[in-house]
Amino acid sequence: MSSTELVHPQLSRVFLDGQRLYLPTEELIDALLQDPQLAGRPLGVGRLFGQFVSLARQTPGVRVALGDAREPNKPFILYHVVEVGGALRRVVLEGQTCFACGWRGMTGNARDLALYEGSEDPLGHVRAALEEPSLACPTCGVALTRACIWLHSVAPGAER
Repeated sequence: MSSTELVHPQLSRVFLDGQRLYLPTEELIDALLQDPQLAGRPLGVGRLFGQFVSLARQTPGVRVALGDAREPNKPFILYHVVEVGGALRRVVLEGQTCFACGWRGMTGNARDLALYEGSEDPLGHVRAALEEPSLACPTCGVALTRACIWLHSVAPGAER
């Protein structure tokens, strides 16, 4: 992991799973969409930064975070983070439908190994996430197809 801490007035720093992550302000994100690099380092590859930002802006409660790779001077690793129980968590966003009632929404899955790239003990973080309970459908209470620790309703289901 890079030992040099990035200092920028429009970045806040958090430690998550033993890794330093940077949370850019919306103003900085707008500037980075025009030139997706920070401190001479690219933000992901290709148009990935724009895609991360677009999804975060369409989903209330989701923020984009930047993380250092384990090797110095590599592109920043991009993450989506959400607040769960008063703490930030990194998640893979997934669209889900409850097949019992028709509820639709975005969910945050913390069980993907790629989420912990750049952190100490990525497999340990996945194992810990596998031990956490998964949220059920907020309308009918049935288990969703994919495990999630966070959700945002897009369309309500029919009450059972």
